[in-house]
Amino acid sequence: MVNIGEMTKKVSDEHDEIERLLGQLDDLIMRHETKTTGLAILGKIVQYSIDHIRREELLMDTMKYNFYREHTFDHVQIIEILTKSLSDCEGFGGIEWDQFARSIREAYYNHIAHFDDPFIDTLNHSR
Repeated sequence: MVNIGEMTKKVSDEHDEIERLLGQLDDLIMRHETKTTGLAILGKIVQYSIDHIRREELLMDTMKYNFYREHTFDHVQIIEILTKSLSDCEGFGGIEWDQFARSIREAYYNHIAHFDDPFIDTLNHSR
C-alpha cells in the first residue's frame, strides 16, 4: 500500500532537487561551460526526471487526482523533449547544449507553474 504522506514528502523533495539541478544548469550556461560539462548535468536531469515522474504519477493515480490525465500528458511531452533533444545534442544533431538547456528550463518552469504547483496545493489541502 502506498503511504500518501511519505510519497507527498518524497515528490516535494524531488521538486526541490530538480530546481537545484536547473540552478546548476543556469550556472553552467552563465559561465559558458563546455559541452561535456553541460551534457553531464543534462543527463542527470533527464534520468532524475524520468524517475521522479514515475513516482509523481503513482501518487496522482493513488489519490485519484482530478487533473491526472492533463498532468501526465505534459509529462509525456517533457520526457519526449528531454530524450530527443539530449540525443540530438550528444550526436551533434544541430543542437548546442546551451540551447537544449534553455529549452529544458523553459519546459520545466512552465510545467511547474501550470501543473506541479496546483498539484502540490491539492496535496497540502488534502492532509
